[in-house]
Amino acid sequence: MIANKYSVGQEIKRGAFGIILKGHYEKKNEPIAIKIEYGNMQTLKHEVKMMNYLYTHGVRKIPSIYWYGTYKQHPCLVLTYYESSLVDYIKSREMTIQRTNAIMLRLLDIFETIHKYYVLHRDIKPQNFMIKDGELFLIDFGLATFFIDENGDHHENTASDSLIGTPKFASIHVHHGNKYSRRDDMISLGYLYLYILLGDVLWFSFPASLASSSLPTCSLTHPLNVWIQQQKEGVIQTHLSERADLSHICNYLKHMYEMKYESQPKYDVLKYYFT
Repeated sequence: MIANKYSVGQEIKRGAFGIILKGHYEKKNEPIAIKIEYGNMQTLKHEVKMMNYLYTHGVRKIPSIYWYGTYKQHPCLVLTYYESSLVDYIKSREMTIQRTNAIMLRLLDIFETIHKYYVLHRDIKPQNFMIKDGELFLIDFGLATFFIDENGDHHENTASDSLIGTPKFASIHVHHGNKYSRRDDMISLGYLYLYILLGDVLWFSFPASLASSSLPTCSLTHPLNVWIQQQKEGVIQTHLSERADLSHICNYLKHMYEMKYESQPKYDVLKYYFT
């Protein structure tokens, strides 16, 4: 038992720095998730800080924290258990443009809200969106950060050699060594949109040379069209020939590619592309 309240169940996921378990909140007779961190990463401590900050500001499309402390000498976080992930959802049905647009509008609402409170997520991927009672939730704030400093000023765009987030969903600007900003969360959502709609055919390999490639323009194949044309031109063109017009997502990405580092996204305009 954890804190004399939460029973520990089966393992859900294991990684290099920790484990996620399913558990049970005995008093309320409801399932919970348990994250246990190994080593000295302090990722859970940071995640708790970010989620508590957002929750106190009224953000609700994120997990609720039940308890945080030490369990068997390791940092431990007890939080909301979700029925399924976005990955499960898209695997269980045909993802039409209409259905994908509806998901994108919900995602844009979530990110408009967290950006309102100066937070960047920085690790957008299908596995970090969960579903409960038909609603979408954003999880895993271990890489989240503020885009303003203690004086309320936007952080400067300093060059970096390290890539933050999941490479195949990270913004092209991040691959080019730019500091992460709001535009990069939005670009990653565009890549996620294409993944949801077009599936794994776009992602079964990823170019090591992407960081040195020129900033791509958007075409009907993919925002990273240089890579697509070089490696999968025939496959992607055949796949897209069965789809309706994708100009809306291309216009969305073009809009975001042209946005300056410190600019605030025009969320209403971005949502318009998917209505």
